Amino acid sequence: SGRYGLISENDEIIPYEAALNKMKPSEIREWSRKRGVEEKLWNIIQKGEYDAYIIVLPETYALAICKILGFILEKKNAIIVTSKRAVDECKNKENVEALVLPSSIPGLRRLEIIKLLKEAVHNHMKKE
Repeated sequence: SGRYGLISENDEIIPYEAALNKMKPSEIREWSRKRGVEEKLWNIIQKGEYDAYIIVLPETYALAICKILGFILEKKNAIIVTSKRAVDECKNKENVEALVLPSSIPGLRRLEIIKLLKEAVHNHMKKE
């Protein structure tokens, strides 16, 4: 969230006008640091409660979690939807194991992509 940092999909928030897309990458990283975004996300990952990672972020938000994104890019059980630039800037090495999809899929909005990915993962898990 441009205003609140890392929030759960179930968190209730008040409407606001804030976005990171007019900030420079260095400003975005400082914004993220001040709000503890990467630390909060790292704590969630370290709990090990999830079998897979699905990350759907516009470029500016992906840059805000660049260290964590670099870690997740190395995971075979990850699907990441963001810009090529964010992937290139955040990856720790050339060996990217995650499935990386372009953030601009014609005709689909970000929330629709998230819904489709959740359904696909849910259906996949039912097969196992």
